Amino acid sequence: MYSYIQSRFYRSPEVLLGCPYGTGIDMWSLGCIMVELHTGEPLFAGTDEADQMSKISELLGVPPAHMIAAGSKGLKYFSKSELGESYTLRRPSSQPGVNSGGASGSNSQGSLEGPRTLNLILGVETGGPSGSRLEEAGHSVNDYLKFKDLILKMLTYEPRERISPFKALTHSFFGSTLESHTQTETDNLDGAGTTQAAVGTGTGVELSPGESGRREESGRPGGESGKADGPADVTATMVAAASGPVEEQLEKTVKDGLAVTRAVGSSYGNRA
Repeated sequence: MYSYIQSRFYRSPEVLLGCPYGTGIDMWSLGCIMVELHTGEPLFAGTDEADQMSKISELLGVPPAHMIAAGSKGLKYFSKSELGESYTLRRPSSQPGVNSGGASGSNSQGSLEGPRTLNLILGVETGGPSGSRLEEAGHSVNDYLKFKDLILKMLTYEPRERISPFKALTHSFFGSTLESHTQTETDNLDGAGTTQAAVGTGTGVELSPGESGRREESGRPGGESGKADGPADVTATMVAAASGPVEEQLEKTVKDGLAVTRAVGSSYGNRA
């Protein structure tokens, strides 16, 4: 195990907590990067490790107690309850630019409107961040719900339950009908302590040929007219050209995803 691994903005909870880690840390990083490509801002822009853990917890809830207990740095970020059965977040000291939602000045979604939620960050019900893609093909509420469901599964605390590269490739966000547990309901998906429990519930939704076609047409890397990338654009470079057997698609997607992770992580290397 390395003492330093992953740039801070994309550092997984098991690394932050000081738990043993494996290749699942890359899936966490990729989930963070996909949201950043979509919104133009880091999802968790912590000023240090304590602030990073705080921002993650405020959006996703407190990590499982067994991870906090097992981590060498768990008690650095969390305090044990009097009964010793649960943990609460130790609030970092007040810092300039930090608001009640836990977002710094450079990461401002939901800053004055209450706690940050993934719905607000992604713009699930508003047509993307600030409504920038409202009524565009490939940016319906249903498309965003599929994108959100994939991100939640990539940002699952428990590494063993975090979505694998193969499962991610067969997720309905990419047009596959193999994923049968996609969350496509907007209720009870946001808020600290409820997000992780909601992952993997709901019903599967299949894309019609028309919807698949619209997604292919709208999947433009980089967006247009200065707009932030939408859910169909974020992964276009990874899946649009994949036309071979699923094994070949998986290999290409994983390689491209890790390349993006390393490239973005390198650009933020001086923020450790």
